[in-house]
Amino acid sequence: MPCFCRRLGNLVGPGEKSDARVLNLVEHCGISSPPRGNAAWNIVAAPTRRSIDMATATPKRDILRTLRSEHDELRALFDQINDTTDRAKKTRTELLGRIEGGLLPHAKWEEDVFYPALRERADRDGKKAIAEAYLEHHAVESVVMPEVKASAADTPEFAGAAKVFGEQIDHHASEEESTVFKLARELFTPAELAEFDEAYEAWKDSASGTLAVGAEKLKGTVKTAGRALA
Repeated sequence: MPCFCRRLGNLVGPGEKSDARVLNLVEHCGISSPPRGNAAWNIVAAPTRRSIDMATATPKRDILRTLRSEHDELRALFDQINDTTDRAKKTRTELLGRIEGGLLPHAKWEEDVFYPALRERADRDGKKAIAEAYLEHHAVESVVMPEVKASAADTPEFAGAAKVFGEQIDHHASEEESTVFKLARELFTPAELAEFDEAYEAWKDSASGTLAVGAEKLKGTVKTAGRALA
């Protein structure tokens, strides 16, 4: 294989990309499958193999990416419910159920796991941002969502309450993404954010997670009944 070795110094310039290096070697030396054990090949091909591995590897898990994706899903559901008319009682009811099904586990896990972990490492400003996030959760869960659920789905009152509900969620999500998520990115390592993501997925599928979300839903039903009777 003298051609391969002889042309290595001429073909591989310091500014060339690894892909170009390999292509040049194959083209000029007529090598369809260069010897992987050759030291020169290993020097040239290793960066290319790393590039391929990085391109095909499974993206690293990230709890912030997951939570942001759930925010976007909720925004899309609110856009759908806002586009309905009073005649779409069944559609409105189904959409509201999907919103509640996505919102409750998201909020409960943040309140019980994510926010406390953040608070342990945050400075005063960070603790203030987390306190605001807690309060926004409480306002939605105690006032806004029961108001929507207490309204008949085929009425203008439901449409108005659902619009306010969506605006509250969008405001909270936007604030959280710009402050709390930024704080989390600074305070936690990528490995820790990946661990949070794995823990969140496991919690949602666990008996304890199902029980916690069920308890929140029951509390919401009680609050809704109180609103309906008021």
